[in-house]
Amino acid sequence: MSEWKPLLLDQFIRDGSIELGRGNIISRVDIYQDPGPYPIYSSSAKGDGAFGHYGSYMFDEELITWSVDGGGRLFYRPKHKFSVTNVSGYLRIKSHDLDYRFVHYMLDHQHGEAVFDYQDKAHPSVIRSRYYLVPLPIQEQRKIAAVLTTVDNLIERTEALIAKYEAIKQGMMHDLFTRGVDENGQLRPPHHEAPHLYKDSPLGPIPKEWSSLSLEDIILHLESGVSVNSDETPGYDSPAMILKTSCLTGCKFRPDEAKPIIKKDLHRAELNPRQDTIIISRMNTVDLIGENAYVDKDYPDLFLPDRLWMTVFKSDAKLHVRWLAFLLSSRLMRSKISALATGTSGSMKNISQSSFLGIAVKFPWLEEQREIANRLERINAYVDSLKDDVQSLHKLKSGLMQDLLTGKVRVPVDEVEEASDV
Repeated sequence: MSEWKPLLLDQFIRDGSIELGRGNIISRVDIYQDPGPYPIYSSSAKGDGAFGHYGSYMFDEELITWSVDGGGRLFYRPKHKFSVTNVSGYLRIKSHDLDYRFVHYMLDHQHGEAVFDYQDKAHPSVIRSRYYLVPLPIQEQRKIAAVLTTVDNLIERTEALIAKYEAIKQGMMHDLFTRGVDENGQLRPPHHEAPHLYKDSPLGPIPKEWSSLSLEDIILHLESGVSVNSDETPGYDSPAMILKTSCLTGCKFRPDEAKPIIKKDLHRAELNPRQDTIIISRMNTVDLIGENAYVDKDYPDLFLPDRLWMTVFKSDAKLHVRWLAFLLSSRLMRSKISALATGTSGSMKNISQSSFLGIAVKFPWLEEQREIANRLERINAYVDSLKDDVQSLHKLKSGLMQDLLTGKVRVPVDEVEEASDV
């Protein structure tokens, strides 16, 4: 087995094994004037870095590209017709002794430790002196790449399942919040198929068993959070914490998203509701205004900031709180909240209590609320399990990269079988 000997990328460029280059300037006007099916990759580090589609293409080959202006992230590009813009670079292998996927994994592993930003950009002249490769036997390169590709494929398939079931969930939410389920647990047919099952309301047709009301009919009040001076430091005898707005992410409550504060001046807004509650973001960016999460237990010494509300419900409200949390997270309700929000400071928006409480909702009877919530809980649990699987696969990949791309573990080159599923 050959020695593990890292060599700077620059050496492979100078001996002609690798070529680095930059893309072309492609504007949105160019795309408009020459529409077509071929992807254009730019500086975005999200997804596959796609910027748009074009009627022309620069490449029809296997390559590695990276975002010069977007933090230097590297992408493996299998053979297809595509272009890259001038804020992206491309790496072409010109030697039969190097495998594209292996080179990508090795450079990507190093990128995890690199710090590129919009000042220190990942220009070809920069990365050639920062990155290195190890000229392993081509069979060993291919085996390492096969192992890591297997994990990547599992991640991709699992993420596709997550996207599929997230879409199914959105469809379910639309049906359940407009049609609901009957006494037999069956989804009611839509209004146009069975108008006799519905009645007119200010919100349009609703099932006969439902009512139309506003949020103020079920919410006693919205407890506001507290404003804390950012330069205050916590007292040693007051280990209190105040939530950040990031504690509401994807309609999940994350109590660890908090920072320490001085407790002596806080007389309210402690997250100690003594009943199921919902926390709502009343002030946030345009896309996050109205973000909310269900909370079903107390958190002593954890306080709400002034950008969040905590709901307190009327004692006679025939309400399943988890159902309302799902309803508030639906696209329809989020769009209503966004439409009522105001603000002039850039992308930040705010919704008033009166506007929020005035939102009208279609209100099922209690047992139906519970059944709707249970159905959505089940699909949520499945999606969460898939997300856990993705996290585990990422950890597995990280460990494999640390072992296989640093020489800690070597792959035998005298074995010819391909890597099996991990």
